[in-house]
Amino acid sequence: MVEPFPNVIAKALSMDPQRYGSMRLSPPASRYAVIEAFAIHGLVPPQDYVEFLIATNGADGALTPSIYLSLWRLEDIFSSNELYAVEEFAPGLLLFGSDGGGTAFAFDLTDEWIVVEIPFVPLFREEMSKIASTFSGFLDALRSKDRGRAAD
Repeated sequence: MVEPFPNVIAKALSMDPQRYGSMRLSPPASRYAVIEAFAIHGLVPPQDYVEFLIATNGADGALTPSIYLSLWRLEDIFSSNELYAVEEFAPGLLLFGSDGGGTAFAFDLTDEWIVVEIPFVPLFREEMSKIASTFSGFLDALRSKDRGRAAD
């Protein structure tokens, strides 16, 4: 049996303090809480993202030595989207985190939940760009981006 991707991440974070030492993991959310929170909004999130929230309900810190990542807790996702007026400025997106600076990471609900990056200002769909087709692929893409920087 293949271990769920988020469990692999959680283990990697705890086993490799040199590379992931500053990534702070939140306590896990329950499967029921995740499903219910999304269902209230009429959404069914991708399985790999559900598994991530169940393994660690959000994470914050250096994903790699040069890439900071803030993945919001379940309790903060919908309130943050409301605070940023996402439905008004970038309808169809669901922000779930950021780079700790001016870039947000989001699911594009109009395109099979692909993961995109978009600046907080201006928060317009025209400014977004696709990172990956899945949440797991998004994390892999960020790691690959870091490896690409090391090669420069």
